[in-house]
Amino acid sequence: MLIRSAEERDFVFNLLVTLALAFSVATNPYFISPSIGVYLLPYPFLLLFVVTYCDWRAVLRYVEPIDWLAVGFVAVTTFAVIVHPNRKSTTYIALYSYSAIFMAVLLRNAIGLWGARRFLQDMNLLGVMMISALAGFEFCWRSLAGRSPISFLPLANPPLSICGYSIPRVYAFSVEPTYLAWYFTTLGTLAIWHLWRMPYFTQSTKYTASAIFVFANIVTWSISGLACLVIAGGAILFYMAIFDRSTLASYLSFSPEIIKRGAVVAVFAITPLLGLAKDMPSCLDYAGLKVFRTFSDITAQQRLAEMEAHLAQTRVELTKATPTGKTAIYAVQESLLNSIEQLDTTNPKAGMSRFQIWKHDLSLAFQKPLLGWGPGYNSSIGSDSSLNIFLFIFMEQGIIAAALFLMFMLSIAWRMLRSGSPSRYVYLLAYGAGSLHLLTQTKHFHAHLWLVVGLFWMDYVKQIRSQIEQRQDSSQHQHLHPISSSEYQR
Repeated sequence: MLIRSAEERDFVFNLLVTLALAFSVATNPYFISPSIGVYLLPYPFLLLFVVTYCDWRAVLRYVEPIDWLAVGFVAVTTFAVIVHPNRKSTTYIALYSYSAIFMAVLLRNAIGLWGARRFLQDMNLLGVMMISALAGFEFCWRSLAGRSPISFLPLANPPLSICGYSIPRVYAFSVEPTYLAWYFTTLGTLAIWHLWRMPYFTQSTKYTASAIFVFANIVTWSISGLACLVIAGGAILFYMAIFDRSTLASYLSFSPEIIKRGAVVAVFAITPLLGLAKDMPSCLDYAGLKVFRTFSDITAQQRLAEMEAHLAQTRVELTKATPTGKTAIYAVQESLLNSIEQLDTTNPKAGMSRFQIWKHDLSLAFQKPLLGWGPGYNSSIGSDSSLNIFLFIFMEQGIIAAALFLMFMLSIAWRMLRSGSPSRYVYLLAYGAGSLHLLTQTKHFHAHLWLVVGLFWMDYVKQIRSQIEQRQDSSQHQHLHPISSSEYQR
């Protein structure tokens, strides 16, 4: 392909970034092997295109001082591999380099330099709405037919999870419902904010699209997604109340309108769930039990006994069910049998609650606090992750690597907070909620969070360029000062 002009270069670059935005949620479909998800597909082409047709040196010129924290993190991780190697070390070094260097620094700078802000925001909105519609369709299809509409694709994890006894948890193209909620929390937040700023959409279109988005969020049945948004939003409001009262006052002036819009959207989003009223108590019990189980002690044998009792209950219900009801029960049984099959009692963390896993890994971390047990240690022994990225890094790479990674994440948040972008609080909400999500999982290489940073960086680079131009203009005015009579005589 021959790129003849800067306009063509920018167009192709933004097209590739659009593919990255669209594919970022596609963590379940794969090609070649389950470990190579479709979401990785755009990035080799992006890297090749930037090196071939763009000024890649400009990407390096926009490296920030805070980015050396990411470089230091990867360096310490590499040293931990040298000290404690295992059969997964190479994979983990590649993943951490991909997240901390390529996504969080290099691609971020490239998007900041050549990204078309309005175009990418429009494409992100389109992608989020398509995924929201797919999630809603999946929920209805699985409720009626007991199967996911995308089950014909090669999937790393079959979409079988349920809430309570019969209500499906949607996956769309994500590997888990909680990762779909993570997508909605990050890129979805930016999409809905952009939707309500677009003047050429009617109010009814905005309400309908927002209701579909909220409905898709609800039927992931992910408590962490909502909790992370609430915590991040509360922290931002607290900061504004102390340090930025003028902006807070302008937001509060619109609060009655925001509350009215939110109430209308909530009614539209919740109404379709009223048909499931009889099953909702068990779903809410399940959701509450998940929160309780986070901080409780339970063995793999107890978890297995609970699932087998649940399976026996479905067999009793099957004898009384209608033909339509039997289809839903069969789907529940398939989900339970899949969970029982995957519950490996030889796994040291099988059946553990989050609290138990955190205690287990924290005790391991303090045994080797400096460089950890080596990147990939958990995976190499067949154990589950820590379900907390910061604890996971502390345990496998040591406290220095964990501190560098945490400082890098906080530095990005601080850069957003202190920027002059009028949209900084929206970006900070999406980034903050996405970062908090990492307290409950370890998939740092999923692109949602880093693409939020890249979209923000377009505003940030524009601000830097504006400051440089202002300095150049002021220096030129200084050289063009009026000449005095004595200077004229000389």
